[in-house]
Amino acid sequence: MKVGLIGAFLNNSNMGCVALACSIIRLLQEIEEEEKIKLDVTLFEASPGKEKLELYSRELDVDLQNFSFSETAWVYNLRALAHWKRHEEMKANLKKCDFIIDMTGGDSFSDIYGKKRFYFWSNIKKYIIKKKIPLILGPQTYGPYENKRVKKFAKYIIEKSSVVIVRDEKSLKYIKEIANVQAKLTTDVAFQLPCQKGTEIFLNNEKKKKIGINVSGLLYLENSDSSLSEKSFKTDYKEYIHDLISELLKKDDCEIYLIGHVKCDMEAVEKVQKLYPKCHTIPWQETPMEIKYYISKMDVFIGTRMHATVAAFSSQIAMIPVAYSRKFAGLYENVGYDVLIDLQGMTLNEALLKTFEYIEHSCELQQKVLACQEIVQEKAMKNKELIKQFIKRRVKG
Repeated sequence: MKVGLIGAFLNNSNMGCVALACSIIRLLQEIEEEEKIKLDVTLFEASPGKEKLELYSRELDVDLQNFSFSETAWVYNLRALAHWKRHEEMKANLKKCDFIIDMTGGDSFSDIYGKKRFYFWSNIKKYIIKKKIPLILGPQTYGPYENKRVKKFAKYIIEKSSVVIVRDEKSLKYIKEIANVQAKLTTDVAFQLPCQKGTEIFLNNEKKKKIGINVSGLLYLENSDSSLSEKSFKTDYKEYIHDLISELLKKDDCEIYLIGHVKCDMEAVEKVQKLYPKCHTIPWQETPMEIKYYISKMDVFIGTRMHATVAAFSSQIAMIPVAYSRKFAGLYENVGYDVLIDLQGMTLNEALLKTFEYIEHSCELQQKVLACQEIVQEKAMKNKELIKQFIKRRVKG
């Protein structure tokens, strides 16, 4: 059975997107082993690269004969949006698939990043639907859709898909409001991503509390994403990071480790480290499993990239998510975790006071994380069961 994956990437600088790809591939491997069904997986990658294929074939123990890239590279820009239909090879590869799983980068099935990104991915989904190839919308965030045409297009995609899986209750509610479909509630597939030791890094004083801070280049760097820079945040993110670190450095019982989860985060990390040279920097790692390993070594983790927080949460350490969109609250409320720093709703002072309160009570915070693990695993297992049931129906077919 030929399976296509879209909106999930291995050759990508965003380790959250890579974590989604690795997790869904592992999930398909498990189904293949449990059901004794051969699954030939084609990943429709944004920028194909043999070296990444070889790397992840080792990391994920993927049989190269069962795994391939579409040879057609997608360049995410206006030209690609206008002309992607001309890619005959890509269309031919899509039509060979028995079904396709779409992840849309986890949160890009929305217009919060602008209409261009939404239409790019939705036009591909529309093509799949028009060719009557069964489409599974994998566990992701749905909405918001501010533009009326975007909302209408999203409704069409959702209602025409074979299976619709959501990772949070807010998305489930949103779908019920705009579409006539029975969506299934699970959680993010990356909660089940393993960790793996990467580059040898010396972590300093074992007696001190290690506080990991994921600095987001998306919010810290100027003009990194115009669609987000227009958003109204009550908390200035750069001030939040600076004031947070300044106060933590006054304490004798903690060490700060700056961690990037997207390549542009490392530029932000470098700028912060120059301002605060007493901070330590975790070097860039090649896979999300390796970054997760070092995140797991922290006593407290404060993260602005959602999948960096997922890595911390599933490593069962005290974790403080710093949210710039509704996907954070939706994901963590769904698993019973009510800890959140809301950049849109909190003032700078409120955000800092709450963060320090969480750090001060990090043992209680970790207990909250541990208390949610059973719910996370239960919901994560539903992802596999839903896709497995679909495959079994197709086999009987």
